[in-house]
Amino acid sequence: MKNKTHEKIVILDCGSQFTHLISKKVRDLGVYSEIVMPDTRASSLVGTCKGIIISGGPSSVFSDDSPKVDPNIFDLDIPILGICYGHQLIAHMLGGEVAKGEKGEYGKSTLECDTNCSLFEDVPQKSVVWMSHFDEVKEVPEGFSVAAAAEGSDIAAMANEERKIFSMQFHPEVTHTEYGETILSHFLFDVCSVKKTWSLEQYLEEIEDETRKKVGDRSVFVLLSGGVDSLVVFTLLNKILSKDRVFGLHVDTGFMRKDESKEIADAMDTLGYKNIKIVDASQEFFDNVKGVFDPEEKRKIIGRTFIDVFNREVEKLYLDSHEWMLGQGTIYPDTIESGRTKHADTIKTHHNRVAEIEKLILEGRVVEPLEKLYKDDVRKVGEVLGLPEKLVWRRPFPGPGLAIMALCTDHAYDDSSFTLSKEDNEVIDECISDTDLSYFPLPLKSVGVQGDERTYAHPLVLQGDSDYETLERVATEVPNALKSINRVVWLLHPKKIEAFDIKEATLTKERIAVLQEAHAVANKHLEEAGLSKKIKEMPVVMIPLSLNGGESIVLRPLTTENFMTIRFFRIPGGLLKEMTDDLLNVPGVDAVFYDVTNKPPGTVQWE
Repeated sequence: MKNKTHEKIVILDCGSQFTHLISKKVRDLGVYSEIVMPDTRASSLVGTCKGIIISGGPSSVFSDDSPKVDPNIFDLDIPILGICYGHQLIAHMLGGEVAKGEKGEYGKSTLECDTNCSLFEDVPQKSVVWMSHFDEVKEVPEGFSVAAAAEGSDIAAMANEERKIFSMQFHPEVTHTEYGETILSHFLFDVCSVKKTWSLEQYLEEIEDETRKKVGDRSVFVLLSGGVDSLVVFTLLNKILSKDRVFGLHVDTGFMRKDESKEIADAMDTLGYKNIKIVDASQEFFDNVKGVFDPEEKRKIIGRTFIDVFNREVEKLYLDSHEWMLGQGTIYPDTIESGRTKHADTIKTHHNRVAEIEKLILEGRVVEPLEKLYKDDVRKVGEVLGLPEKLVWRRPFPGPGLAIMALCTDHAYDDSSFTLSKEDNEVIDECISDTDLSYFPLPLKSVGVQGDERTYAHPLVLQGDSDYETLERVATEVPNALKSINRVVWLLHPKKIEAFDIKEATLTKERIAVLQEAHAVANKHLEEAGLSKKIKEMPVVMIPLSLNGGESIVLRPLTTENFMTIRFFRIPGGLLKEMTDDLLNVPGVDAVFYDVTNKPPGTVQWE
């Protein structure tokens, strides 16, 4: 979208999974932001740029291929803020010292700041911040002072007030940094002296203008998953282009929530949309993923199958494919986590970012009006469009659906397949030394994100009585210290597991039917308890851990505003017991776990 304001904050994108979250947070504060490549020439920033933010990223400043910035930006007399990798890069380029940390630091940390620093006015001396890094600054450059320290970083922030250059190891842009918005506000309004000139309403007008230009005389074919993103984009395109130029296709993949396709059909009918078709392609999807175990391959196959169904339906309607575009409800996290920014590490491939979709994008045949918005923005757009609250606030559900919540494995469990080293056990023993918890690693892997990098590592099971504070602490400390662990789960039932089997498992109708029922049971409890808005997403994961011939369920309730960072939601004890008891009544469920991992280091989904 074109900048219709006179002032802006420019973000040099060094590949962080949070880069666009910085942009969004700046816009939420009423300031236009623009993301550019890190090596953008300093001369091009002179004029309307009122401040520069250097983002985080997965690289090390010592790597030959790490992102670099034009050193002349430090002589522009434009305020600069470095975040995470940006913090290290500023120190490295201006003569400070950066070194490998003794261990990574991911998740919650306690910050102790110098309240005399311009950015930390109105910030308590001690507060909670969010970290995701391995390297750290050991010595500040000449002219800088240490502005804050944290548990794992003696130099968690530094400042040169005279040159208006600031940097911090933590992420002020994420919601779980308690005073992050205050810190960014000080940078924007006190240091950069920028004015509030941006709003979502104005941006929505720009979206409509840009969409009309991009689509031209063509029409748009929208794949409706049933989630809020695709529903909002379908409704928005109907408003922009009219109903006779928009056609919705809902494909029942077999991996939907229980009775979801029927609910979608009923909702569309109630809203008065007749320009939609529902196709049951579940057998085709099951056939295509038969015998597939790899998570990335599952996503790619599902994405390709969507396109196959789409092309077939276009042919059935005798439509000229070049007169039609594909409309998608893609939002920022979809593109970021798929590694579309130059220096970003791929966390997981989204089904709407497989090769076939990328080819259509290059051909100019895809329109994604929401691609620079986050989930909470999308909900606001839905409200502006007049969509019912129940639909706007419906809990998100990934395109591949339950296919990525049903973990698959092609090997029987062997005691030697994965064991913790003596050193690993010592670290974990220290973390739980003051608790009654015991533990064991799962011989399965899940996707995580640590230091902006994709990790594929083992979950650690905690068993025994505990409180949420202790569980969160352990779930933060252990992945920070061990690369072999990126997720921590708590055993709800039974109280202790002495022995188990890992079954060979693939995606079958029978397994998905069990997961559909478990997902419905768990989410019904949340709905009845009035927690729909507080718990932003509720993946229910099935893992082939067997006690009595069945499998196990992992609950993953999340609280977040943007899905770039999350905290596990603390379900009240009474409700949790009722939910667990009902899940154990689902035929095929042997055990129930609770994922107590934040993001980072654990992603929303396990695959």
